[in-house]
Amino acid sequence: MPLQSINPANGESIAEYEAHSEKEIDAMLDRSYDLFYSLYHGQPTPYPQILTAVGKAADLLESRSAEFGLLICREMGKPVSQAVAEVEKCAVLCRYYAENAETLLRPRQIATESKSSYVRYDPLGPLLAIMPWNFPFWQVFRAAVPALCAGNPVILKHASNVTGCAFKVAEVFAEAGLPEHLFQV
Repeated sequence: MPLQSINPANGESIAEYEAHSEKEIDAMLDRSYDLFYSLYHGQPTPYPQILTAVGKAADLLESRSAEFGLLICREMGKPVSQAVAEVEKCAVLCRYYAENAETLLRPRQIATESKSSYVRYDPLGPLLAIMPWNFPFWQVFRAAVPALCAGNPVILKHASNVTGCAFKVAEVFAEAGLPEHLFQV
């Protein structure tokens, strides 16, 4: 059965989306794990490419905030001004991490009773982000961007009534140059 995006203001069907099959979901998980293990076992890490893509995502969010805000409004009923502000907040988040993730994730020496101690931040693996409908861009970006910047692939399962928003977020990351399969819907 297809997922329907319905405008809550007038009941009008905006779009229909086919739900992923079990086989498609398994393939998505396999791609995420394959990408993760290829990136962190002898391969060069993509951090500069990820951080550049996150910075470009900020630019795309800023330049298309009205378009994305209107989609949020149509899919879940948020007032346009609040929806645009949500998108702009996502741009601020992306810019912050693009500019600061390298410093935030840098290993740090810490004082302990041991001769030498440090904190190191390593990627852990794919993240499954199951997100609610009420902040369809913000909830995704606030979870995905820090995880992506740390080198973790993200698979998004968004609330079905904001599926269009989920695909727009994926479009933003793809247009920004995020490595393929690092973010999947």
